[in-house]
Amino acid sequence: MIRKCSINDLDILNKYLYQRKELNLFVISDIEIFGFENPDLEIFMDFDREIKTVYLRFFDNLCIVSYDKIFDLSFIQNIVDEHLILNISGEKDLISLIKLDNFDIKNCYFSALDQLQVKVDTLGVEALSIDKLQEYLDKSNEVFNISTNYEATKAEMEKGSKHIFVYKDNGNVVSGVSSSAESKELAMLIGVFTVEEYRRQGLALKCVYAICEKLLNEGKTVCLFYDNPNAAKMYEKIGVKFVGDFSILKRIS
Repeated sequence: MIRKCSINDLDILNKYLYQRKELNLFVISDIEIFGFENPDLEIFMDFDREIKTVYLRFFDNLCIVSYDKIFDLSFIQNIVDEHLILNISGEKDLISLIKLDNFDIKNCYFSALDQLQVKVDTLGVEALSIDKLQEYLDKSNEVFNISTNYEATKAEMEKGSKHIFVYKDNGNVVSGVSSSAESKELAMLIGVFTVEEYRRQGLALKCVYAICEKLLNEGKTVCLFYDNPNAAKMYEKIGVKFVGDFSILKRIS
């Protein structure tokens, strides 16, 4: 039976989710940071003597966790329709089984970093303040050809669960990276980019190193997913190690 969770379910949820804490980072951190009373976040679990599936919606994103690959397609469809979900994410073996109209799957490598293996010069990299958020989003949205939810991103920054590091040239953002879903133990790297005319200068590596150094110094394991072989080489260079396969269903219309 699927039911909405409350604070009374926190212990059983954490016991389930921490079995694969890196891969469940988004769910763990959203619960820790935003709790059970936030109108933009809902947590559900399919429970029958033990948890079979966890569903978490945050704004227009849905995360699904099920080690036995159990899911209720009609329940997912209802959430998608009601909240105009744009992304559905989770472990590849689970997400690849979910078939929805107007969604395409993107498969990624999921990796983690707990210690930097090299030293990188981060001269020119700076942490972005929240008042400059739109400037960063405009550039990253242009590079990735996406539309990022400003309010969701701002909410994360206000809660201290997102940081953004950028490299600028003549005052303009030309490379950047952000963290997301930061919790006490974990943090996710997302949106690594460099605008085309500035590529192959190591700027993305500078940004990634700077933010990883900050997060590791705070005692957090840094997680990330990627599908670009060239990016993999960059991440592996600083000590990132493969954890598992991750997938995202992305709305296409």
